[in-house]
Amino acid sequence: MTAGPANIDSLLDHADAAVDRGAWDDVAALAEQMLAIDPGSAEAKGLQSLAQRRSAMTDRSQDVAFGAERRTLTVMFCDLVGSTEMADRNDPEDTRAVLQWYHSLVADVVERAGGFV
Repeated sequence: MTAGPANIDSLLDHADAAVDRGAWDDVAALAEQMLAIDPGSAEAKGLQSLAQRRSAMTDRSQDVAFGAERRTLTVMFCDLVGSTEMADRNDPEDTRAVLQWYHSLVADVVERAGGFV
């Protein structure tokens, strides 16, 4: 990677492009440049963490002993509409009882379909 721009916005734009390319070494280097300008930059710290995790994932995916396998799966997210407002209106014990009831109903349906919660 060549020496690049010296302001945070430009560095962030370059880092976003590096993320899109999967160039994790570039992302890490750009994050370090951002931290040199602004040591408290949350964006830079997040990019640095992302680059470290993705690099580690790449390293592990090449390690036969890791034992990972690719699978196709379905993930379902269910939301109980109005639950936040319900929790605001009711006692915590009543809210917990309703949520436990809802969870048991959803879990029964999912388990009958061969899934798990």
